[in-house]
Amino acid sequence: MESNDVSNNNEASNIEKINEEIRKRIGRPRLADQVQKSVKEAELQNENPFSIKAEAREHPILFALLAFSAIFSASLGIYIALSPRLQVIDGATVVTYQTDLGHILQAILLMVVFVGITEFAFVAGNHYFHKREPGNNAQAISSFAVMAVAIVAIIGTGWAGGSVLASVTSFMTGFVEVPASAQKWIVYGIPLLIAFYTVSIAVYKNASKVLQNRRFLENERVLNEIDRRLRRDTATLAAEEMLEAAEIARYMELVRSGVMSAAEANARVLADTTLGNKSPAPAPDRRAPSLPSSNGHEEPSPVNPPGASSE
Repeated sequence: MESNDVSNNNEASNIEKINEEIRKRIGRPRLADQVQKSVKEAELQNENPFSIKAEAREHPILFALLAFSAIFSASLGIYIALSPRLQVIDGATVVTYQTDLGHILQAILLMVVFVGITEFAFVAGNHYFHKREPGNNAQAISSFAVMAVAIVAIIGTGWAGGSVLASVTSFMTGFVEVPASAQKWIVYGIPLLIAFYTVSIAVYKNASKVLQNRRFLENERVLNEIDRRLRRDTATLAAEEMLEAAEIARYMELVRSGVMSAAEANARVLADTTLGNKSPAPAPDRRAPSLPSSNGHEEPSPVNPPGASSE
């Protein structure tokens, strides 16, 4: 009986050890999870603190509000382009939409434009203001102006779009017709806002001291390249002039030595013909030949005795 109890205790102990080992294995982090965690930590460390992604992580509430506003702006663009109308069909009042290709393309365009001139413009202005260069007032003013005008655009677009929707669908009794100011905002406000944003970002970019230094270095590189080419061309021209002078001097030497006539030398010079390895011939020996003597030795000529001048 005691042996059975001991056996049961040993078996229970082994089962407990196995269970403990299973719990350890289940609770142990997997290698794939550790790798993913390491990758995410590395991405956070290497992430640019001035990126929009980092700003959204740092200020989630602000970007959540901008996302809600962007959804509203996009929906306004879609509904305005599809031109909803209240119509009575078979005694029932229904809302109809213009769903032809032209209206669908216009809906996509207005959806993108409305979000671009409002929420996206604010995010861009905030991003540029956050990454502006220290002490650069032009960048600070231009980026802040983009944010301020984007806030006005968000309000104006929501007001104009809401007025149009309420008027064409008669959902609200206070809006029977589209206000003229709302029509002007949609027709004139969008291009003016796009132009303002473009000018502001251009001012921001051109006011960058980093870009100014890059432009200065690029101009210096171009000027140095021009100076180098000028020096090379001047040296090449001087070398060519020296070679031409040396060539003419050789022609003159050949003419003096009688190897070439003056006319031939002049023609070669005009034809830019090189001499190659041609060298002047040796001067002719004007002395009379010696006469052989009867004993086999040469005797001086009676015409030119030794010591006499050849002339």
